[in-house]
Amino acid sequence: QNSYPFGYEYPAFQGQPLDAKGGIVGSQIGVGGVDAHLKSTFTINYSLAVDRQITPNFVVSLGYVGSHSGNLIAGGGNTGATSYGNDVNAYAGDLVEHINCTETSTTNTCKGRQTRLNTSFGNINYAFNSAVGNYNGLIASARGRVARRGFLTASYTHGHSLDDWQNYPVAYPTNQFYANSPYDVRDRFSIGVSYELPGEQLSNPIGRRVLGGWTLSGLSVLQSGTPFTVYTGAAF
Repeated sequence: QNSYPFGYEYPAFQGQPLDAKGGIVGSQIGVGGVDAHLKSTFTINYSLAVDRQITPNFVVSLGYVGSHSGNLIAGGGNTGATSYGNDVNAYAGDLVEHINCTETSTTNTCKGRQTRLNTSFGNINYAFNSAVGNYNGLIASARGRVARRGFLTASYTHGHSLDDWQNYPVAYPTNQFYANSPYDVRDRFSIGVSYELPGEQLSNPIGRRVLGGWTLSGLSVLQSGTPFTVYTGAAF
């Protein structure tokens, strides 16, 4: 009684016969796994900038920034910091056999059977090192004092982000999905201004106390949109 299973009976599991490809007869179950030899992901950042002083209080700059990420987990994504795995049991092109579509006045429904490398299984989601991500951007900026009490900062960024990490659907090989990242913003312009009110220069001591030390400021950001996918549920 003092050794495993401590007096309890082992549960009885009724096995099912497997076909020649290792699957359950009459089913196409989905399975998943994780590479036992996963490597650490990495990111390399690099930048270069040149500044030019236009006046004693105003500077402009032109710079380049870039990054490269590797060993990313296929089928992952930084949105939820998770990995869903990559369906390795599919042909490139995600072919569908014996498709049958039914159309009504309000809906279109299509059913079919996906072509599988191993026809005894459905999706086989496997997490492994495969994906990469790259970013390159050009930044132009200006900053400094305007007149005596004003300050201006403005910047424009033209960049491009590509990866095969967060582009779905996921299938093997992952590099077929290397394209614009879902968060790829090509153009972004921002401007910030501030002005220090001259309240401390008032002759009235009460006015100096009430109006002194105040600053008016504003910030605006304009940017292009992110990529989106156009799709339809209409019959083929």
